[in-house]
Amino acid sequence: MMYKDRNWKYLRFTNSFMFASVLLSNKDITKEIIELFNPELDIKEIEFIDEEKEIKLVRSNKYIRLDVLVKLNDGTLVNVEMQAYDKDNLRKRLRYYSSNIDIYLLRKQTEYNDLPNKIMMMICTFDIFGENKAIYEFKMRTNDNPPIELNDGVKFVILNSKGDFSSLSAPQKAFLDYVNSDFTSTSLTSKIKEKVDSLNYDGIWRATYMRLELDLYDMKQEGIKEGLKIGVHKIVYNAYKKAINNNKSTEQAIKEIADVIDMPLDEIKRILDE
Repeated sequence: MMYKDRNWKYLRFTNSFMFASVLLSNKDITKEIIELFNPELDIKEIEFIDEEKEIKLVRSNKYIRLDVLVKLNDGTLVNVEMQAYDKDNLRKRLRYYSSNIDIYLLRKQTEYNDLPNKIMMMICTFDIFGENKAIYEFKMRTNDNPPIELNDGVKFVILNSKGDFSSLSAPQKAFLDYVNSDFTSTSLTSKIKEKVDSLNYDGIWRATYMRLELDLYDMKQEGIKEGLKIGVHKIVYNAYKKAINNNKSTEQAIKEIADVIDMPLDEIKRILDE
């Protein structure tokens, strides 16, 4: 496929923004992916949770919502996320996302016993656990033999596209092959690729993505500036407190700080007055 914008870099399905765009705009694809790795489910219909229908940039909270949250016909909630980079925090992120879903539901006056079953799915292009498994599934249970399940209705499914595919079904293997290489061999992977190509060729969608990238860059720069500001203020406060504890006058303390960190006296006074 040729692209009108030669500066545009083709985004793969593993890009978080692309992944969310494909799933949120196609219920059939989302349903098939969920069913593929949760064969116990009998899914007749799915609906996207209202708050997740749009990909939102929340500047005040400095985070991006790119995951996909759907409700199945039996009430089960399924959260699906693509993760292409190992940031060494995925275990705790899964815990955080799972907790946020429960908090969201309880804010809507749901009783504890009314909390629905929940599946947290993460599709990874690397092995979090280093066991070479393609599918890791977790439920809360005791260490007894035999174990006693908590039966809290929560399941975690972590896919590893670089794992051993020998125990997978042909459709499961085909999907993870596509995640790895963009090679299509099933109707599902062909539908995904067709949608990915379509979005890459969509000028409006590309512009949305590029604006998001710029917003992310601006947020990062703001974060760096804020971090530097907090760091400088902390240095000034601590140095001033130490000087005062050593029986230095306010003027002596400020002058010492100015000499050490090479900052104008007026700026140090302004920080201490805040």
